[in-house]
Amino acid sequence: MFASARIYSCKWTTIVKLSVLKYQKNDLLRSLGEFYIPDAFLYIRADLANNYRMDQLLGRAKLAFVLVFSIFLLINENVQAAVFLDIPAEDFGADIREVENIAPVYLQYVNELYQRMGLEQRGLKKSTFDKGFKGYLSMKSQQYTGSNPILTIVDFDQASTEERLYVLNMDQGVLLYQTLVSHGKNTGTNIAKSFSNRHASYKSSLGFALTAETYVGRNGYSLRLDGLERGWNSEMRPRAVVMHGAPYVSHDFVRQHGRLGRSHGCPALPQELNREILDLIKGGSCIYQHKNDSKYLNTSKMLDQSKAFNNFRKFMDHNS
Repeated sequence: MFASARIYSCKWTTIVKLSVLKYQKNDLLRSLGEFYIPDAFLYIRADLANNYRMDQLLGRAKLAFVLVFSIFLLINENVQAAVFLDIPAEDFGADIREVENIAPVYLQYVNELYQRMGLEQRGLKKSTFDKGFKGYLSMKSQQYTGSNPILTIVDFDQASTEERLYVLNMDQGVLLYQTLVSHGKNTGTNIAKSFSNRHASYKSSLGFALTAETYVGRNGYSLRLDGLERGWNSEMRPRAVVMHGAPYVSHDFVRQHGRLGRSHGCPALPQELNREILDLIKGGSCIYQHKNDSKYLNTSKMLDQSKAFNNFRKFMDHNS
């Protein structure tokens, strides 16, 4: 048996993928599994926390390798998917499958990306960002968004007076825009409370949507949206729920009325930012309208945790 370690650098974090192979009698290689390790230091900490002895798990020589490898990662931040080592897999011992679980790798990735973007200081909860990332991965997996790296989150847990729309570049780990955004007039006053997928409800919808084409209509430069979640936002296009600029989406309006103006269900933007944001996110990017609504959160297929882990594996392989 042999093990091959591969480094993945995503600019803000480094992950090791360990592939274990075994020779068959016919000299063909059979894969015994692929194991994702967040980084050597986390690997050591995780094993110590679970009362494993590194010299038992890796062998004394391999412990020295892990320590050297850790230093290598620290001084080579931009390593791009390079094969680093081939060693006999027996040296890893029977407990190698302890690192098979993708969960700690996924959690580290989300945590480091969230911190890199400074989203906590910007008012977006990590749990909300994580949900947006799950849907982003799902849409990538289903090839809705292609290579488009943009994720837009509308956080309806926040009051309308807050800048609750976030435009994120997930490849670069950068927050591009944070600004005001409206909700539907029957969704609530300052706080968004009620949501609908029905025509003439004048309510906002929850869930994941795909940005489509721009056009010029009665609200000026606008962007059509295609909802992807049946029963939650699948009627966005037929309802003419679009993104557009509006004079009632401004800090001046908030100062005068104590809340933002409301739409017929559209996520309306400040007029001065409307065109540049729409031009950035148009043509097949992911937008997530969030609310801590138990019914939605418990039924959305986009937020399934096991699917998120599988989609994350595909995401890492695609970006290697």
